Amino acid sequence: MTTDDNKALVQQFFEQVINQRNLAALDQFVPPGGVNHTVPPGMPQETNQFVGQYLNAFPDGQVTVGEASLPPASRSR
Repeated sequence: MTTDDNKALVQQFFEQVINQRNLAALDQFVPPGGVNHTVPPGMPQETNQFVGQYLNAFPDGQVTVGEASLPPASRSR
């Protein structure tokens, strides 16, 4: 994937899952059995449960993705 492909994927994730509150869309972004290493201890480890809990905690929350910054070595060639 190119850097632009990755940026588009992140944009789609936040728009579909968070802004549109569409948990079913997670299947497009997280593989079955996928592990989220950012979940704090004591929180649900299942991605659907964790994201669902986040959406319930912030019912009016919206995410705007700005410009992504990557180290020079990982930018598109």
